[in-house]
Amino acid sequence: MLPHNLLPIEFREVAFIAGGFAACPSLAEDIDVWVPIQTLSPNPWDDVWTARKALLTHLLQFPLEFTTTPEDVDGSPRDRNRMIVRSTFEGYNLPLPIYRVAGVEVVGGSLPYHIIAVGADIDEVLSSFDISTHQVALTTKGVVRGEHWTPIFEPPIVITAKYTTPGRLVKIVERYHTKGDS
Repeated sequence: MLPHNLLPIEFREVAFIAGGFAACPSLAEDIDVWVPIQTLSPNPWDDVWTARKALLTHLLQFPLEFTTTPEDVDGSPRDRNRMIVRSTFEGYNLPLPIYRVAGVEVVGGSLPYHIIAVGADIDEVLSSFDISTHQVALTTKGVVRGEHWTPIFEPPIVITAKYTTPGRLVKIVERYHTKGDS
């Protein structure tokens, strides 16, 4: 599913691909790789930030195999606040600690990978997605679908309108050739 050394071994089993590529690989422009981080400290942002640094350190060991572009390198509080994702998990609007780690291109590969460290589990991540079509993940154990998931041949449903622009919905409808009245 992922290049064997894209992630350190301790993250490979729990990482998953979710969003556009999981919905329809042939129409995707990139591959979002989510790495859930168990948060144990009083400030979950610290645990996710530490994991982000470990992931980036790992990637930078393979310059001949990957072209890695670190994202949000300074990690300032300004950047941390900008990357809060709002989740609608179980009807609540929960903030998830999330850091984009890097954009990674595999030498000789096709689509770029976006590695994202998140202090949430797969269900929380999927429920935070704004469009029903993207509420699907590919894991090492199979496919996981979010509560509001719809297949690509059905019109997408806007789950969280607060984070969805009309332009984004048009793009999704055009991508999957559906008629979106939602």
